[in-house]
Amino acid sequence: MSSSDSDSSETCSNPELKMEFDLKTACSLIPVMNNNENSIKGIIDSIEMYLDMLSSSGQKLLITFVLKSRLSQNAKLRMLPEYSSTKNLIKDLKNKLLVKKSPTAIQSRLQTVSQGYRTIEHFGTEIENLFADLTIAQADGDAEKYEILKPINERFAIQRFSDGLRNSRLSTIIAARNYKHLNEAIQAAKDEEPCQLGTGTALAQFTDYVNNRLNEGKFVAAIFIDYKKAFDTLEHDVLLQAMQECGIRGPVNRWFKCYLENRYLCTTIDGTTGDDVRVTLGVPTGSLNVLTRKVFGQDVCQGL
Repeated sequence: MSSSDSDSSETCSNPELKMEFDLKTACSLIPVMNNNENSIKGIIDSIEMYLDMLSSSGQKLLITFVLKSRLSQNAKLRMLPEYSSTKNLIKDLKNKLLVKKSPTAIQSRLQTVSQGYRTIEHFGTEIENLFADLTIAQADGDAEKYEILKPINERFAIQRFSDGLRNSRLSTIIAARNYKHLNEAIQAAKDEEPCQLGTGTALAQFTDYVNNRLNEGKFVAAIFIDYKKAFDTLEHDVLLQAMQECGIRGPVNRWFKCYLENRYLCTTIDGTTGDDVRVTLGVPTGSLNVLTRKVFGQDVCQGL
């Protein structure tokens, strides 16, 4: 055994190296429960990590600290007022506070889930969560069962991921590669995803981004620009100057200037025609719209 292995083993087993309970450390490591499942799991993980560092007397103080200051009122009603060991405390935290999910319900959801208009990343995350929940629910705390079920359920999750992809070509590619790990299949799908995104996909990605940030407790600020009316009121001089700055200069720029200048419009209502009016704003419908959007849009983005 190497010296580092020996030191590590001694640290874990030598009672003299265990620390006493420290209130400041406990407060920073173990958050206050808010009845959210992720919050409960986080508290359990933090307790398990901290108790490994504590002496026997420190572990008793940790039990009191958790029961008195970390549990929500709802959780206190479900738990016992006292515990003789941290092992029993953690066992009750898992059994009484974490909701047991039905393996049948999870498997049914996994069999029917599909990407829809979501991003591959969002769809893959749901598959990963369903795979983990299914394996944990079926194993029911038995480590040996968990190790047996994990590869079986992962193969099934990979199949469901590839079958549920919106793009049939991409679905065929992922299925044919016979991946052994779900995260590899998801990453491959993201790498192989066609670069050209439709409006629906782009909107789904934007919606996913906003929802994810809000779920993380963050604020989202967005600037929306409506180009429709902007091109109806775009001054020709401004457009030509933007073209100049984008590299459309010389004879080509003068050609566009000639095309835009000296245009007149008139209106006819019930057979009566009004006077001709010179047009100094906007561009003819269907003529320069695409070019105008690219040039002026780029100019706006640079300004922002």
